[in-house]
Amino acid sequence: VEAEAAKVSFLTTANEKLQQELTATEAANEDLKKQNVQQEKLLEELRAKAEAPTPTIATPTLGEDVQSMVRAEVEAAVSQRAKLHDAEKKQYEDALQELRSSNDTYRSKISTLTDKNTELEVKLKKYIDELASETNKFADALASQITSYATAKEVEALQNEVKLKDE
Repeated sequence: VEAEAAKVSFLTTANEKLQQELTATEAANEDLKKQNVQQEKLLEELRAKAEAPTPTIATPTLGEDVQSMVRAEVEAAVSQRAKLHDAEKKQYEDALQELRSSNDTYRSKISTLTDKNTELEVKLKKYIDELASETNKFADALASQITSYATAKEVEALQNEVKLKDE
């Protein structure tokens, strides 16, 4: 019974630790989602800037060729930043997927431990009930023996009394 109780205690502790890990993982998931939303907003801003007409530089020293080169450089920079953002987004999505997978694994472990915990609690209750039953049987047998012993002593005392009166 003590071993079963120790198992129940161990499984309860393990279950609590897994619950804590699950909570931490879910919090990390939420943080990643927030970061992903922020990255999406930034990407949209960059795309909007890239699609917006490039202001022409109205200086007499810059020719159309120079403006075209500046425009090309700006578009290349925006495109490069968008690609970097897409790569970061992919990393976050991969990390999020990995965390979701970990969550599923932890949930499965918690479910297994909970089922095992319940099973051990049922066994422990059964053992306690059996022990109580055996204890009651022993107490009844002991009470019966005590009663029998007391009755035998009373009979012996009465017989001794009768003998004394006869003498």
